[in-house]
Amino acid sequence: MPIKMRFARLYLVVACLSLTGLLATNVVSQATAIKSIEITGGKTEFEVGQQAKFTAVAKDDTGRAVNEKPALWFAAPFDLAAADENGTVSFYQPGEVTIGVLIGGKTQFTKVIVKPAPIKTILIDPVPAPLVVGGTLRLIASARIFNGDPRTDVAISWASDNPAIATVDPAGVVTGIGQGKATLRAASGVVSGTTTVNVIKNPVKGLIVEPASTTTRTGDVIHFKAVPSGTSEQFGPRW
Repeated sequence: MPIKMRFARLYLVVACLSLTGLLATNVVSQATAIKSIEITGGKTEFEVGQQAKFTAVAKDDTGRAVNEKPALWFAAPFDLAAADENGTVSFYQPGEVTIGVLIGGKTQFTKVIVKPAPIKTILIDPVPAPLVVGGTLRLIASARIFNGDPRTDVAISWASDNPAIATVDPAGVVTGIGQGKATLRAASGVVSGTTTVNVIKNPVKGLIVEPASTTTRTGDVIHFKAVPSGTSEQFGPRW
């Protein structure tokens, strides 16, 4: 939903609630007494997944606190955050969030920034088969936040603890250099994950692609299989 439409909905809700409050018994006098509302939440920047308790104090024209409690708390855009009746706001997505309160028919707003949640773990997909000397494979790593959701907006760096056995480039492509085992590390900031690759001598004499030939039509999907000859070991070919 476009930002303008989101805030249009927000202000419509606030306007309706304000009108309802003004029509209630004794709210008119309270609204007249309240000249300002001060909202506090401790800080102005939060992270996705966090919660924060906001408080509001209504004041008269002399700056003294008015004994009037909030009738409503709200947060917008509604898909980024939500507020409960006690002023506790839960943050779901990054962006700018407007938090508002309704007291005695008067409304006050404050804005906060919600940042992406920090990376907690780096997961690397398992290596499906041994890597032969001279062979290559690409590793896939994903950076994940506290609840396991992935973050695709962060850079991941790669390194090998034993380049004489296997090297890895910035894209995660591993090349077998010599026989043995090497630990490969994917990192984002101070968070990292590792996997081990086993590099062996290449026993494959050839590859047979199955099916050798086929008849197909536009739009059909055909699954080809590469079968190594000269060994009974299973290897993951690179297409």
